Amino acid sequence: MVGCTATPFLQPSLIPIEKDNVDEVIRSLQDRLDEDNEDVLAHYNLALAYFEKGEYVQAETHIQRAVQLSPLIGEYFELLGDIARQTERYSAAAKAFNSAVRLQPNLISAYLKLAIVYEQIGDNERAIASLEEALQREPSSVETLFQLARLNTKQRDFEAASEAVNAALALEAQNQELLLLQVHIQSAQGNYYHARVLVQRLLTQYPDYYEAQHELLKILFAQKKWDQALDQISLLRKNNQLRLSDQLIHVHILLRQKEFEKARIVLTSILEAAPLQVDAMLALALVFVQQGEPDQALTWLNRSLEVNTRLPQVHYLQASLYYKKGNLLQGDLSLNRALELDGNNPSYRLLELRRNLMKGEVNAVQERLNQLLPQNPLDPELLRLQADLYAFQGRYNLAINLIRRLQVIEDSDILRFTLARLYYFQQQYHKTLAITREVVQIYPHDWETSYLHASTLFRLNQIPEAFELLQPFLEANQGDGFIHLLIGNFYRYQGKEEEARKVFQEGLEAFPQHLFLTEALSAAYMLTQDWRPARDVILEVIEQAHPLQPILLQRLVYLYYQLGDSERSAEYLKRFYHQVDPIITFNNPQQEYLLLFPIASPVLGHIEYTTPLIPE
Repeated sequence: MVGCTATPFLQPSLIPIEKDNVDEVIRSLQDRLDEDNEDVLAHYNLALAYFEKGEYVQAETHIQRAVQLSPLIGEYFELLGDIARQTERYSAAAKAFNSAVRLQPNLISAYLKLAIVYEQIGDNERAIASLEEALQREPSSVETLFQLARLNTKQRDFEAASEAVNAALALEAQNQELLLLQVHIQSAQGNYYHARVLVQRLLTQYPDYYEAQHELLKILFAQKKWDQALDQISLLRKNNQLRLSDQLIHVHILLRQKEFEKARIVLTSILEAAPLQVDAMLALALVFVQQGEPDQALTWLNRSLEVNTRLPQVHYLQASLYYKKGNLLQGDLSLNRALELDGNNPSYRLLELRRNLMKGEVNAVQERLNQLLPQNPLDPELLRLQADLYAFQGRYNLAINLIRRLQVIEDSDILRFTLARLYYFQQQYHKTLAITREVVQIYPHDWETSYLHASTLFRLNQIPEAFELLQPFLEANQGDGFIHLLIGNFYRYQGKEEEARKVFQEGLEAFPQHLFLTEALSAAYMLTQDWRPARDVILEVIEQAHPLQPILLQRLVYLYYQLGDSERSAEYLKRFYHQVDPIITFNNPQQEYLLLFPIASPVLGHIEYTTPLIPE
């Protein structure tokens, strides 16, 4: 079921239109029009012939003439819509199909085509409405029920989807595509066991039904049955049925097995053969994320959007990476775009809640979690967000207990990293170190993991090991300035002020207006009584609203006093007291919460069945 039946003739053509005789049909109909240029059926059939041949300009010329001669025939507008759809003029196609069903309300094929057009322009709600209208007029249309079930699945209205597919199966119990759609509906709800039972039953009846074989591979992947998924890939390859989507699933399995270089080799070969393959670009971006190269990842995500701007999962990953890099404005723009394209996606809504948490909207986040958790009490992502909320509130013991319970359900690297960070906040450095040593070995290219490990080593006075760990990130200018900050502080604590200043300055050149680097460099200058350089560094950022502003204002007070400028010293003193006024400070619930680490996990690429990174 890939579409709709062909537009019916009002009466038989002079010669039946087929691919091997279309030129003969065109000549015959043209002779007929030479005799009578107002022969409406000749114009209509000639439009059909040109449409069959793919010559859409000529087809549109003749169907427009047929509409002029007989403007109340729905089939004429339907063909006009077909031509507009083929030439990707979707607005014109929707207008034509709407005209067709207004003129002939029982023209079911036009409703189905109208639904396809609405889906193509992203208006799934109107597509569903068009299908429901068709179903009212022909309740036993299996094609309409199939498309309705498919679209409702896409909209995550699983109850409506199940109702439609069951009604269709009551009419055609052995329809393979309906049975496969039933499998997909179960999978989309996360009912992988039930979906697997159904698809294996389907394959028992139809062992060579390769669409079902591909669906089984997706289910095995979603169940994290890596070995069985690889066996299924081998089976498809043996039967010469391996698709690009199957290759990409293979890539994602390699990513989960930490075989990053193998994954990159497979993707590079795919992109050499198909340079505009968006799914491969997306998967390659994930490889770069795993290898600690977010800028390269963003480059490939941007390339994929040059090919297709309507990919919500790409915008979602962009948002995650921008938040990870601290670029909140760009992250918000990307997340909003993802939500515009797929507003019901639970992963996108979850990232939105994390962003709300960064803004300090604690009550709103907790209220939403209270609504979601009873519906999904074992959802790892929701529970991790609840743990992050506890940490945000300083309730570390509650957060740690929740993470430990989560690890019983399903352990993962991100949970271990989260637990290590919570121990760090509680100054339980030996427990932190026990976890980060293992995670650093798994993700040696992830700067956040290495930063946390190095910070813990520093707290335990193991500075040489910490310095050696961070040196490659410093040389590669990674770490968004935090690596420079930590290494500079290593130098300062050893009394090497000149080396510290050099690192801080290099960090600010790479990451201009980095607040913590600015604070550190100004402090280093003040220790050596270099008043003017300290002042210049602070003045670069002092007008920005941020939590470090009172500290920098106080330093300006002292700096201008040392420089003999008592007037400016007094001016900044007033601003400092205004900032630390207890009435203002303690009654401002909107102060931004500064996270040591961005909200995104160090390991992106979480795949869920309902929002695959490999769209069909």
